[in-house]
Amino acid sequence: HGTFPPHLRIYYTAATVGRMFPCGCRIPLGGLSRRAAVIKQDVIYPELIIDAGSFTSSSTGYGLFETEWLLKGYKLLGYDAVNLGSAETRISINQLREWDATYGGMFVSANLYDNLDHPITRTYIIKDIEGLKVGITGITIETIRPADAEELPVVKDPAAVLPDVLDAMDKEGADYIILLADDRQAAIDAYAEMFPQIDFIVQGHDFSSHSAVEPRTLNDGNTLAVIMGDQGKHLGRIRIDFEPDGTITDYENERIDLDTTQPTDTDMTLLLVDFKDELRSRRSEFDADPGNPFQRASSPDLIDVVTGYAGENFCHDCHGSLGLETEARMTHGVAFSRLSVEDQQNPDCIQCHSTGYGQPTGFRSFDLDPHLATIGCEACHGPAATHVREKSIEAGVYDADSALPPDNPVDIPFTGDVPEEICLRCHTEEWSPDFDYDTWVVRVNHSGRTGDPIINSNTGEIVGSGETDDPE
Repeated sequence: HGTFPPHLRIYYTAATVGRMFPCGCRIPLGGLSRRAAVIKQDVIYPELIIDAGSFTSSSTGYGLFETEWLLKGYKLLGYDAVNLGSAETRISINQLREWDATYGGMFVSANLYDNLDHPITRTYIIKDIEGLKVGITGITIETIRPADAEELPVVKDPAAVLPDVLDAMDKEGADYIILLADDRQAAIDAYAEMFPQIDFIVQGHDFSSHSAVEPRTLNDGNTLAVIMGDQGKHLGRIRIDFEPDGTITDYENERIDLDTTQPTDTDMTLLLVDFKDELRSRRSEFDADPGNPFQRASSPDLIDVVTGYAGENFCHDCHGSLGLETEARMTHGVAFSRLSVEDQQNPDCIQCHSTGYGQPTGFRSFDLDPHLATIGCEACHGPAATHVREKSIEAGVYDADSALPPDNPVDIPFTGDVPEEICLRCHTEEWSPDFDYDTWVVRVNHSGRTGDPIINSNTGEIVGSGETDDPE
């Protein structure tokens, strides 16, 4: 229909599943801030930014909250089209339409409909790139959905709806057709054969680290297909070179690993700070939510969200199993589980069989705070969230510029030493009539290297030899 520009650059993503921050312990990958920086630093060629779908993490309260902020990030990045993928088939129709209206009308889907046989959103988008009209549509497969869910999208057969969608794009003068497909490879290959009008396919299903980086050529070489996914850890980038008549002369495809060598973007970082600030203020709303990040293992992106009691998983990140093998520490570690089911609800019992009970951000119940259902490090040393944040910044594993102000709402100091009065809160005359601080504290001492002397911090007296390898 028109004249093709010499080059077109396409950035493509898929299966972000709500991940706005880097994911991984030893080598954190991904994050919207790194994604934004890579895209913004390259302005040589006209470009498109597209997503093949499954951007939502879950349909729970926290999942919806998280997805809304992800879409704010997508809008800030300037996404041209976002397919509704299999994860979105678990989201209510009203919610999808509300997001679409709020965040710039970037959604596209050829085969998701409501019960009145109306498309959930637009079935295609036409983008004008320096006179080149690019038509973009999307398809998905159905996934397991809650049996009692209501008003979820109806998933139609892509082969049945694509002919009309492709015909409509052709009538609007589309020169180049892109299919965003959250579907399996065999199906995608079949669609390329059935619909030779499709020029480029982004597959957002069955991605793995072993997936081919180079595009597959389908339909006698007339269609290029790439694959992307894995929680936003990578970013796809392809440059396609055209003759004026649309003949492809060359292309260069890359899979960019969004690791620590990539820069971060200031505007996106500020948006993520706002997300974490709101999450801190609304944290209690998601207490019973199975998607609640505070019930998962410690995560670098939560360091500046957690306040007060953080849970000993954060301690273990730096201190490993320091002191866990000592006699009394092992007993402390199973103190909650030794209570009967009835006593696990008894305030008189759980105040000494958990961490932080009765204090802001401390233990409330096992369902709400499983990370505090033990006599953990903070039961003796005090709430550690501020300490964790400060040490993480010092170690360079967290960007201080993006951290929220420290907040410790608990009127208990954090201390490396454990004075006698802390022990006496639980080791009372009634429950520990034989308690003797000077001899009992040795059982949990984890201050020295193996063979180094253990020194009573109050008296200066050498009381034993170290049991662990790490003095920190």
